[in-house]
Amino acid sequence: PGDVWFVKSAGPKAPASGNVYWILPLSVDEKGLGKAPSAFLRCEPNPFSGKLRILYLISEDGPVELSLYDVSGRLVKRISRGFVRAGAHTLYLDGRMYPSGVYFLRMKSPGFRRVKKLLLIK
Repeated sequence: PGDVWFVKSAGPKAPASGNVYWILPLSVDEKGLGKAPSAFLRCEPNPFSGKLRILYLISEDGPVELSLYDVSGRLVKRISRGFVRAGAHTLYLDGRMYPSGVYFLRMKSPGFRRVKKLLLIK
């Protein structure tokens, strides 16, 4: 499908090294493109020691709940719960209020559930 170029040496004593380049046609197959995500959740930095930035996106207005759990599954803090407009949102969690350890941040919204493992280091 693409062009192949070969380079020959000029004489019998010329070095036999060189490069081979492949020139390939480029195309985009729209059938392979998936639907845009209806929501996402990202936490940074992770591991964290002070302030944790929580970024999330929802594609439709609706209820969203963000909750922090410890490694035993105990609810540590309900970070946010309520009706949220579609779009990107940012929240912050102050890690200085909690002991070092593994935590889980759970996000629930219609059609989307995600849990992120977090490591708090002091």
